[in-house]
Amino acid sequence: NSKENSKENSKENSKENSKGSKRVACARSRAMRADFVELLVASGAVDALASLFALHDRPKQDVEPVPPAIIAGLRMLEALLDARVPAPGAELGDDHAAGIRSSSGAAASRPAASSSFVTDCESPAGSLIAALRETALAGLPSLLTSVLLQTEATLRIPVLQDPAAAARALPPNFVGVASSVLRLLNATARFGPEVAQDALSSPDLRVETHHLLSFILALCASEWDSAVANGAEAEKRRKSGKSTEAPGEGRSDNARATAAELEDLLDQTVLFIGAFALLCPANQDMLCWGRAPTLMQRLPDLPFEYYSSPEKIAVLFPTLVSVAFGHATNRRLIAHELSLEMVRDFVREEAGARRDGKPGAAQRAGLPPQFAFAARFPRTLWGDASEYFEAA
Repeated sequence: NSKENSKENSKENSKENSKGSKRVACARSRAMRADFVELLVASGAVDALASLFALHDRPKQDVEPVPPAIIAGLRMLEALLDARVPAPGAELGDDHAAGIRSSSGAAASRPAASSSFVTDCESPAGSLIAALRETALAGLPSLLTSVLLQTEATLRIPVLQDPAAAARALPPNFVGVASSVLRLLNATARFGPEVAQDALSSPDLRVETHHLLSFILALCASEWDSAVANGAEAEKRRKSGKSTEAPGEGRSDNARATAAELEDLLDQTVLFIGAFALLCPANQDMLCWGRAPTLMQRLPDLPFEYYSSPEKIAVLFPTLVSVAFGHATNRRLIAHELSLEMVRDFVREEAGARRDGKPGAAQRAGLPPQFAFAARFPRTLWGDASEYFEAA
């Protein structure tokens, strides 16, 4: 018995030592990665990427696919952000709410408590945030806007005037590249929504952002039905053994995108609109710019799945809360186009699930953690939001 006990004890000790060495190795690996990111940022990697993306904004005779060098640059920026952004799903607390409210008024007066990532510019994350702010998020919105401007020059009409025609003229890889760009914009917002809001706060960048988001919503709405129908038909043909695997099979009529690709782009766009408008009156006002349908009017007019499917409701409704909370005009638009009761009930259901220790809508739908309501709207304001959407 004593020998068996000693063997068991030695096994347990070896396991604990192994776990301890793995933890040390992981910590060392994280520290080395952080140092490497700091070195890259200090060497001007973000500025170099912004310059690379700006090269695409040159006059061209024809609309061309986004080149591989640009796509490689997007992947590098994604790697830099993945190494330093907080884990997806981190909840927005009082400090974020204070920081966002401050940035919407005067960025220079942001309280020190708004976020350790934002204020500590000596850390790798702080230096990366500073570089992103100085380069307007590495020029990501301008990269896509340049594609739209080139398309307008080819069509000789605004892309929003005829989204279907614009979809036919866009580069064949536009939807995939746009999804990557929106995913990167959402990654910067994980440092705190105020980071993206500050970086895109200048008048010209706000105009670019408005134009880009408006077109993406219009593009997805115009292509959605054909992508879903063609995808269902292609699936039926595959099951019957009649599929020819043609290049355009199962894709939308004009943008040549699958339903899954459009869904990913639309989800990422809706997620970013919520972060961009959260507790920021200037950006909430921006949603009402232009002729009808405005960007704000497009949000309650997305494909039907976003109001009927629990998964898509969990994607859209936190954004509706963010764009309309504290903004009477946007609240009236939701009341006219959709229903304040639906938004109010969503907030109350999330609060009730939290109180009862149950998963929220995003978790029940199997969405990534960054889509959780608490990660998109400060939990301390849920009660205020419920009352705000209660009032007529």
